Amino acid sequence: MAQLSPAYVIDGLTRRGVPLVAAQGLTGNYSVESQGLNTGINEIAPVVEGSRGGYGLAQWTGPRRRQFEAFARSKGYALDDPEAQLDFTVWELNNTETSARDAIYGAST
Repeated sequence: MAQLSPAYVIDGLTRRGVPLVAAQGLTGNYSVESQGLNTGINEIAPVVEGSRGGYGLAQWTGPRRRQFEAFARSKGYALDDPEAQLDFTVWELNNTETSARDAIYGAST
């Protein structure tokens, strides 16, 4: 499990084309979700009975977790690899989460 610095995440997202303000916002959210930007963190007590809970920076859960795991495997990444998680973030924003992307990219602060 890697614990990242905010600068690492912001830089990684902006290098992938995420606007700076959006990268800062995502990093702040990820810091809370993953208890300090821990890439290998797994939800300790899943709210959904029988689920494996959230995983990683974004605490991907359920179908999104399965999609992340398949994405990482297809690229040869370990699940806790920060590059896998940043790549998947951008993939989601450009594919399955375009409404969220539009709202996030539209923020000015």
